[in-house]
Parts: sequence; structure tokens; C-alpha cells
Amino acid sequence: MKYAIFILLTVVGSMLSAGAEAQDNPFLKMAGKLYSEYGDELEVILYKPAPYTDKDSRWAEQKVVQLREVADISKEKKWELEADFFALQYYYIRDEKSHTYNKIQKDSLTEIYVRNIREILRNARKIKATDIELHTMKELWNKYDDLYGPDMLLGYVKEMDDRLSAVTADEYPSRPFLYAQIGNLYYYFREYEKAKYYYEKGLEDTDLWFDRPATIHIPAIKQLLNNIGLIYRNHYNDLEKSDYYFNRILEIPFSPALDSDDKEMLFLLQNEHDLWAELARGNLGTNYYLRSDYVSAIPLLISSMEKAVLYNDYNYPYAVGKAVLLAEIFLEKNDLITAKRYIDKANEYLEALRKRAGASGISSEVELIINYYQMMSRYHRMAGYNEQAFLYADSATIAHKQYDEIFNLRKVHYLEMGEKQQQLEMEMLRNKVYYRNLIMVSVVASLFLILITLLYYFYRQQQAAYRALVLKTKQWAQTPFSTDKSLQNKETLNQASDIDRQIFDQLNQLMVEKQLYLDANTTLDAIAQVMGINRMYLSQAINNCTGDNFNIFINEFRVKEAVRLMSSSQSQNFTIEGIAFDVGFNNRFTFNRAFKKSTGCSPALFRRQAQA
Repeated sequence: MKYAIFILLTVVGSMLSAGAEAQDNPFLKMAGKLYSEYGDELEVILYKPAPYTDKDSRWAEQKVVQLREVADISKEKKWELEADFFALQYYYIRDEKSHTYNKIQKDSLTEIYVRNIREILRNARKIKATDIELHTMKELWNKYDDLYGPDMLLGYVKEMDDRLSAVTADEYPSRPFLYAQIGNLYYYFREYEKAKYYYEKGLEDTDLWFDRPATIHIPAIKQLLNNIGLIYRNHYNDLEKSDYYFNRILEIPFSPALDSDDKEMLFLLQNEHDLWAELARGNLGTNYYLRSDYVSAIPLLISSMEKAVLYNDYNYPYAVGKAVLLAEIFLEKNDLITAKRYIDKANEYLEALRKRAGASGISSEVELIINYYQMMSRYHRMAGYNEQAFLYADSATIAHKQYDEIFNLRKVHYLEMGEKQQQLEMEMLRNKVYYRNLIMVSVVASLFLILITLLYYFYRQQQAAYRALVLKTKQWAQTPFSTDKSLQNKETLNQASDIDRQIFDQLNQLMVEKQLYLDANTTLDAIAQVMGINRMYLSQAINNCTGDNFNIFINEFRVKEAVRLMSSSQSQNFTIEGIAFDVGFNNRFTFNRAFKKSTGCSPALFRRQAQA
């Protein structure tokens, strides 16, 4: 509500002062042009360090008046949205800076701000104002991070990537920065392949930038190159490729394009250019260290360590890391005095970091602290201070456990992103998603119903087939084994002589009367001895009359007996294995295989269907 009142007041202010300010309006010359032609200048005017106090709010009101004037004159609605967006941002930051809020109050303020930004995003999409759309998406990304943390941003990646893929870096110069944000998110979760993918997407269409005057977007290009270099070093262990990306940073020239009167912005750009050059040299120095080329590494590490903290105090963690590497190098050289000098430097930067970020800021640099403790343990051990060496080694172990806990927690958040994404409501997509899901649910429900019907139909068909199979198997089990079976195979019938048939009929009768098949130890030799004939003649008679060998022949009797037993109402009192042994099989596996071969189904299925 406060934002709406503020915007209303600026509209009233525009009616009172438009005439006086029209001739000084810096935005009028931007009307009708592509964003790429004026984007840098617009961002410098609106978003360079500005007054955020109630007393100085006149500055912001004037900018909003001027933006609305451009909308009135040019009839371009996007300038109205630009004014709304700037007013919301300014008023939100001013409110945040001029009041002390607890976390609940601050989150509540941010949620109101996010709702208003979403409204501007929806309106930007309606009029196809790509630059305003991407501005608001960028701001939403930052606020989602504040409200929900990195894990919740994963649900926003696809939408951001889809929109960025539709524009080039020339059309929207902040494109590399936004891809750097996405890449950093995956880097945070140690998903380095995905991080590199988005960093490389951010570099698309930017090669020509290196031959142009410097802009406020060049640092984003350097960040992308730097982070890809770190991935090649730390993840792929490819120092050559890592060197290539760090050297590309050093190859980018500084040729300011902004008006020479803007001394402050030129100074900031020059500092930014020099800082990235030092960071790149320091990272090259780290690569030399990893190659054990200490002569090349030392001057690069010293220079980047000392100069990085001169540009801004956010580089203290970087400086600590380089001081630790320098100490490690001189410990490797057994030069404890020089190593102690860089240990003192590391301690100096750590103390400065504590003052700037507090205990929480130090604890967040867990990997840095682990390296520091390990180096300190090594130094004290070499210096003969074993007790202190042990304490530092113990501290490194504790810090490592803490680091593992942090990483595991990140992984849990990453794996739970599907559930967390549902908590992140995107009002601008709600209607579209609702109708799409409704159609999908209807289609899926219809397919599911059809699938269930088909499954039921096939189930009924299958049950009917099983019942027919069981009935056929029962009938088969009641038929005697005779040479009539061979009628199914004319070739076998022609091979069987009268003597073969006579021997076979005698064997068949013996099997029925004596039930020799019930004995698992019954063999061809034993039956031949009972019948008083040569085993070879008996085997030949079985083969010629049935086309099968002795084992198949006797197992068929056993299977038929098993069918009769399992068809009985008393079958449930016995196990399948027990029935197998009772009918003459040595084990359940052989029984199952013979039963299925003879009947077409397993013993368990037959008994289940027979008792149904």
C-alpha cells in the first residue's frame, strides 16, 4: 500500500514540475531506441549510489517524474513500468535502510515488495517489454534468495533460463550477469557440470565485447571466465584449461565508453578492471603452486594478496587463501621465518574479516579455515611445537566435519527441491499452469481409466485361460500313457517297430501297476532289470514310441500324479516341495521345470487355480 501511495505522489509531483524538468530530462533521448543502445546509461543514472533518506527522496521523485514524462511523450508503456519499478526499488531500499526491523518484519516487507514486483512482471509480459521483464526477474531472483535461500531458487532456474535463451547479450547486456547467478547457484551445491553449462551460456555472444569500450557489464564476463577457470582447476584438475580462462580475463582491455565527466563511475570501472586482473593473476599463481612451480607462483600470489584487499574488504577471504598458499610454499622450502611472515598476514586478514563479517562470516568460510588449520599444524610441527601442531590438526578435523555437515545439508536441500518448489508460488503462471494441469489430469485420468479397464479385461481373459488350462491339465492327468501319443509325430511313429511298441506297452503297464515312478531312485537300468531286457532296447523303445528320453517319460508320470494330488481338496495340507518329493522328484527346481514343461504353468499357479 505504501508503494502505491508513493507512486501516486510521484504522479502528482510530475504534474506540478513536468514543465520545469522537461528540458533536463536525460531519459527523453532514450525513447524509441533499443535497450542495448541506452541500457548502460540508464542503469548508471538510476542505480549508481543514490541517497536513500526521507530528506533526499526528492532525487528519486524527480527520476520517477522524468520516466513518466518519457511515457507520456513517446506513448511507450514500458517507460511507465520502468518508473513503477524504480519507485518500488527505491522506496523499499529507503525503508529498509531508515528502519531497524527484526527478521519477521523484514521478511514481511520483502514479501510485499515481491508481490508488487510480480505485478510489474505480469504487465511487462503483456506489452512484451523484454528489458523490464528481465529486470524484474533479476530482482525476484535476489529476493527469493533472501526469503527462501538458495535451495528454493532451483525452482526458478528453468523460467529464467527459458527467457534468457530468447535474447542475446547484445539485446540484453545483463544476460551474462544473470547466467552467472544461475551458475553460482549450482556451484553452491557443487553441481559443477551444471554450473559450467550456465557459465558458458552466459559467455555466448560476448566475444565482440572485448574489442569494445568497457561497460558496467564487463565484470560479469570476468566473473564467468573466473568461475569456469576455478571449475577446471578444482573439479577437472585441468590446469591448462584453467590457465586459459584466467588469461582471457587479463586480455580484456579497459577502454571507458562513458562520458568523461562521470569521474566517479570511471573510477569504479577502473577499480573493478584492476581488481579482476589481480584476482586472475592470483589464480594463475595458485595453478603454478599446484604444479610446484614456486618461482612463478610466489610473485603472482604476493601481488594479488596485497592488492585485492586495497580495492574492497570483501576480498579478505581471498587474501587469506593466498597467504596460506604462500606459507605452504615456504614451509615446503623449509623457510620457517618467511612462512611465519605470511602466517602473520593470514592472521591479519582473518582478524579484519572478523571485524567486518563477525563470527558468522568467519564460520561460513569453512573450507578456507580447514586449509588455514592444516597449514598451521604443519608449521608448528616443523617448528617443534608438537602440542600446538596437534591442536591445529584437531581443529582442522573438527572444521572438516563441520564442512561435511554443511555440504550434506546442501545436498539434502538440493534433493528436496521438488517439494520446496511447490512452496514457491508463481502468480504470473498460475492460470496457465492451472488449465494446463487440468487438461493433463483429465487426459491422464482418461488414460488411467482405459488402462484399468484393459488390465481388468486382460486379467479376466487370463483367468479364463488359466481355468481352461487347469481343466485341460486335469483331463490330461487322467489319460494313460500309450503309443497313441506318437501319432502326434509321424516321423516318430514310422521309427517305432512292433517290438518297440510291445516293450513300450509292457513298460507303460508296469508303471501304472507298480507306480515305480514314485521312487526318486528309479533308473532306466533298474526298470530294464525288472522287465528282464537290455537297457539299450528299453531306451530305444521309449525314444521311438514317444520321441522323448527316459527322464522325460518317467517325469510325465510324476507330473500327472502331482496334478491329481493338487486337484484334491486335501492339497492345501501339503507344501509344493512335499508333493514334489511324494511323486518322485529329488528337488523342487526339477519338479517346477518338468511341471511347467508338461502343463504350461507352474505348480503354484495350477494349485491356486485348481482350488479357486
